[in-house]
Amino acid sequence: MAFIEEAEAHINSISDRFRYNRSTEGALPIMFSIRGSTDLPEVELDHLEGYRGSRPVRIGNGATFHRKEMIR
Repeated sequence: MAFIEEAEAHINSISDRFRYNRSTEGALPIMFSIRGSTDLPEVELDHLEGYRGSRPVRIGNGATFHRKEMIR
């Protein structure tokens, strides 16, 4: 069973990210939501424990706008 419509929707979504999420320098953000938003604030959830009691538990991603320096 081929999922042609789903595959096309996925490719169109990726293409939209290339068109609409570029910075002024032309680069794409390293992360965006499934809806294309780059508004992904990182929030700590103090009331939860992570794997084997690890803390802090975070949602979102503070690395959304990190930039990789180019090596010359």
